[in-house]
Amino acid sequence: ATHIGSSLEVVLLSFALAERINAERRLRFEAQAQALKTTQRMNEELEGRVHERTRELEALTLRLRELSNTDALTGLHNRRFLDNQLREEWERCRRYKRCLAVILLDIALPGLDGRDVLVRLKEAGVVDDAVVIFATARDSQLDRLAGLELGAADYETKPFHLETLFQKIRNLLEKKHLGEI
Repeated sequence: ATHIGSSLEVVLLSFALAERINAERRLRFEAQAQALKTTQRMNEELEGRVHERTRELEALTLRLRELSNTDALTGLHNRRFLDNQLREEWERCRRYKRCLAVILLDIALPGLDGRDVLVRLKEAGVVDDAVVIFATARDSQLDRLAGLELGAADYETKPFHLETLFQKIRNLLEKKHLGEI
């Protein structure tokens, strides 16, 4: 009888222990599920904040780029902007295997001579179909002849009126289109 009682007690304790283990397991699964939901919600919130901050940073970067490409005194585009535009157009010409339409050069470039630039552009094959115009402060007849001999279609001396220069460019492009140049 004591063996039966002891055996019965062991069986009952085993059932109680199994129930306790199952209850702990359920609590653990529920806690894991809650932790997973919380983690997912926090990740979504974090992604939303990161996305919002990224948009803000992109807007600020664009504004900073605009400021760095604009002269603070005049509000006009500066040399950096023109350099970037030239680089982009140059790459576009190379990508599509086309020449620039108009090349406006100054003879007295910082650290360069515009005539040397024109020679390099010719060697690179960029000037083949382009209308080249020198716009410079050098007004000697020798400079003018040297520029025209290098293949410039026109030679303008400073100061010049932009409207007049633009009209000359239009006329030269029209002549180029008609095959007169």
